[in-house]
Amino acid sequence: NSSGCGNTSNVVTALSKNHTGNENTANGYAALRDNTTGYDNTANGSQALLLNTTGYDNNAYGAQALFFNTTGYSNIAYGRKALYSNTTGYENTANGDSALYRNTAGRENTGIGAYALYNNTTGRLNTAIGHNADVASNNLTNATAIGANASVAASNSLVLGSNAKVGIGTSAPDKELVVASGSSPTLRVHADYSVSGGSPSIELVRNSSTFGADINTDWRMINTGGNLHFERQDTDAGGHSGTVLYLEYTG
Repeated sequence: NSSGCGNTSNVVTALSKNHTGNENTANGYAALRDNTTGYDNTANGSQALLLNTTGYDNNAYGAQALFFNTTGYSNIAYGRKALYSNTTGYENTANGDSALYRNTAGRENTGIGAYALYNNTTGRLNTAIGHNADVASNNLTNATAIGANASVAASNSLVLGSNAKVGIGTSAPDKELVVASGSSPTLRVHADYSVSGGSPSIELVRNSSTFGADINTDWRMINTGGNLHFERQDTDAGGHSGTVLYLEYTG
């Protein structure tokens, strides 16, 4: 230490390379060992924030938490090897053994639970809650997985559980989605009329994830201009695609 002030360490190897960094706290073997100018960091645990140099406002609790962090800032890591691989990522929160383990430059992510968001590396604004809840790709944006072993594979998406049934207003759903509310539960599909007139629809797709993309006939119910269409579509040359029933609103 040359001119740094307000630093606290209780092990000889902790904060051993600090020069001008201020207000750092290191408790544990080699905690914040390589810190030079980083400030307002807290490292509790063996080798926590070991390689941090200029990163600031980081909190690492657990052996090797934020181990590889160098310039990343405002990260919170609770648990052994939480945010272990982070180098430049910032404003991440990892709570659990090896949560956000592979994150390097990803930012503004939250992983709660052992191994939560384990495979994220550069993605941002992702959330995983539950043991082993994770992303299926390492660079997603605004993806959320909730529940043990839940996995989300697309940006701007939310996945609930792993092969789980979802209940709204019921504690024992027996189908993929059950909505219960008094004597008259209602599902509403709302379209913004100011955007292309608004055409809300419900699709019943048998096999492919895309409507009408294979030989299995798919059905769609769509409200277009106040008129209700029942459409079918498939790729079978002998089949029929298009509107098969049309209910017109005459006003």
